[in-house]
Amino acid sequence: MRVGAARVYLLLGVLAAAAWPAVPAHAQGAPASAAPRSAAPAAKAIAEPGFPDPLPAFPAGSIHTLEQSKAAADAALAARKHQEIQFEEQRKACYRKFLAERCLITVREQNYKINTRINALELEAHAFERSNDADTHAQTHAEREAKRQAKDLQEQPERQEKSDGRKKKQEDQEHKNTEFQEQAGERAERAAIATKREQDRRADLAKKAAQTKAEAQERAQRAVDEKARVDEALKRAAEREAKQKEKAQAKLEREKKGDAPKQPDLPGPSGPADAKSAEPAVR
Repeated sequence: MRVGAARVYLLLGVLAAAAWPAVPAHAQGAPASAAPRSAAPAAKAIAEPGFPDPLPAFPAGSIHTLEQSKAAADAALAARKHQEIQFEEQRKACYRKFLAERCLITVREQNYKINTRINALELEAHAFERSNDADTHAQTHAEREAKRQAKDLQEQPERQEKSDGRKKKQEDQEHKNTEFQEQAGERAERAAIATKREQDRRADLAKKAAQTKAEAQERAQRAVDEKARVDEALKRAAEREAKQKEKAQAKLEREKKGDAPKQPDLPGPSGPADAKSAEPAVR
């Protein structure tokens, strides 16, 4: 009896599934996160009678500010978490019904439509945020570029003045270089004259030094010769004086003996004093 009833229930379930309209593959058992994120089915789902809109405060195209986009994203996140809990509860409830498969198909279809609506709002919120970020970036870039252009325009006279100054310095340096190159021959001639003068001066100094040295040697030689002459004269005078002393001594000895006759003193040769007086002045 129980086997027969089970077969009857199975047959009724198969007939009900065959009579129910076909559901897209993504709605049959597909998880909420696997639903395609497209905003196109949202308006169609909302237009269907009896469809429970999970986000009635944010109809399509209602986001116009950054605050609204953030609020919509937060609301979509909260609605997705709520729908996950509700979908799980509805699935469990379907298993307690007689025609469980038909109930599950209906619940999955509603879950798909609700998640499609949530995804569409998230896409719209994120698209607005990206657009707002792009606009903000473009505005910031435009403001920065405007400030840069204004600064360039303000600093243009100063830069032009500096550029003119550098150009003037460069022209002056080039003019100096040109003059320096043009005066190369004159500088070489002046250098040659200066070198010749220096050579002549050094040659004259060397000549004078050699002449002074020769004169000094000549004076030294004359002094040596003069000293030798004086020494010779002194030597001869000393020899004469010695001879006179010998003669005088011999005379005295003879006189003492009485052998030699007395002779009058005759003037003898000049002594050392006379020789000194006769010495020429040494230069």
